[in-house]
This record gives sequence, structure tokens and C-alpha cells, in this order.
Amino acid sequence: GFCHKGEGGPFVEEGRIEIGKELPVNTHGGFLSEGYLHGLNHVAEAVSQLRGDAGPRQVKDAEIALCTSLGMQIGSALILRR
Repeated sequence: GFCHKGEGGPFVEEGRIEIGKELPVNTHGGFLSEGYLHGLNHVAEAVSQLRGDAGPRQVKDAEIALCTSLGMQIGSALILRR
């Protein structure tokens, strides 16, 4: 995992999932104002990150991206690599 059992809360609270930190998460804001695309914008953001054209949201030296989505009972995961 990314941290040991019981360390998840402090890991997030310390800002370690922000852009420029150890494990950037939801660099484009996640599902805020997503509408009904159910994760398609996650894929677009991942591609932008891997191409290096995400502007101020750019994760330095991004080489791998994980996109996940969940709709009702159906879930999906996509791993992209540069």
C-alpha cells in the first residue's frame, strides 16, 4: 500500500496527496461538476498528465496514471503508462 495500517488519515491530512507531493490524487478536481461522464474526464486528465501538458496541475515526471470509476454496481479501473 501507500502507507501502513492506521496511517491513511495522517497521510491525507498532511497534504501528501496534493500536486507536488508524494501521491497526487484528483489533479483535476475529481468528480466536481462531472455531470454524467462517469470518469471520462479522469482519462482525459491522465492523458494530459502523461503528455506533460496539464498546465498548472502538471505532476512532475508523471509516468503512470490510475483512473477509476463506479456507477451503480459496475466499477472500472484503467492504468495508463507513458
